Amino acid sequence: MAAGAAGAAALVNETAAQAAPSGGKARIARVVRQTGSSAEVEVEGATRTAPLFGFPDGWRMRQGDRVLLTATAGGALVMPLVEPIQGRLEGGSQSSARIAGRAVVARSAGTIEQGAAAGDSVAFCVRNDADGTLSAVAVRPASSFAVNPE
Repeated sequence: MAAGAAGAAALVNETAAQAAPSGGKARIARVVRQTGSSAEVEVEGATRTAPLFGFPDGWRMRQGDRVLLTATAGGALVMPLVEPIQGRLEGGSQSSARIAGRAVVARSAGTIEQGAAAGDSVAFCVRNDADGTLSAVAVRPASSFAVNPE
């Protein structure tokens, strides 16, 4: 699942992807609060504070968002834990849409790529455990992904 988060980070912020950590351990955590560019998260009954990495500019964490706490040589990072949802994008605006019958919310500008409404799309979403909201880190046309030949 960490590879999926790293993939979403690459889609969202190419500069961040170039500097993405590798080889570290990642644990699923839940956001307690965000302060500036860091988040306090709960993981395995303890709280930790670490910088955000791989989220779109302007992203605001919500209490209960599921994320990855990744250990790197330079310290811990809070990264997106994404759930990919593929399907037809319906009723989309720049702030919300439905994909495969599920409501998704865009929490920052530019999340929904132009052309995503034409054909199938993939939404990479952070799930909130408190209310079940799916916040899209990125929504891209499915055709923009390379397909491995069978």
